[in-house]
Amino acid sequence: MMATYAMRSKPFHDMNQNYLDIFNEICISLMSYLTLCFTDFVFQATTKYELGWWAVVVFATNLAVNILYILINVISGLVRICYKKCKCCQRMC
Repeated sequence: MMATYAMRSKPFHDMNQNYLDIFNEICISLMSYLTLCFTDFVFQATTKYELGWWAVVVFATNLAVNILYILINVISGLVRICYKKCKCCQRMC
């Protein structure tokens, strides 16, 4: 439901942030559905075990994508700052 809202309204000015929000909402939905499989609804322990690993994969993928997004933003911000400082220093010389 929230993913549909994010797709339609695009609440952030940056499109990459909108895509990240949609990705996070989809991961949350997948994790919610996977937790239902850990109840007595699924009888076989091997199935629960395999679905548990899928939950780990979804969580690790979500974590990796979010950390990568943060690192890219930090590095690009530092590059912008260094470029501005170097450009300013070159004008003074």
